[in-house]
Amino acid sequence: MAVQRILLAPSAREDLQNIWDYMTEQRDGLGDEFIDEFVKITDLLLQFPELYPVVRGDIRRGIIRQFRHIFTYTIQGDAIVIARIMHSRRNTEYY
Repeated sequence: MAVQRILLAPSAREDLQNIWDYMTEQRDGLGDEFIDEFVKITDLLLQFPELYPVVRGDIRRGIIRQFRHIFTYTIQGDAIVIARIMHSRRNTEYY
């Protein structure tokens, strides 16, 4: 089955809002730049859902290089479910 949509878990939605808030405080427009880059990567994932490696079980870890953030996701049927989004310096063992 082809992947047709991206879903954000509630925790990923909260992460995204927190990242946007923080980046916007740092520089006007930076939060929007992050969102734009994130959307580009999710568009790419729709074409290549297995682009990033499996790190545990069926959990994959992708990277937003420009901003040094990572995200975890799974492929569930026709959807990619993004679970968390965080700075790469955070302890990712909990995610």
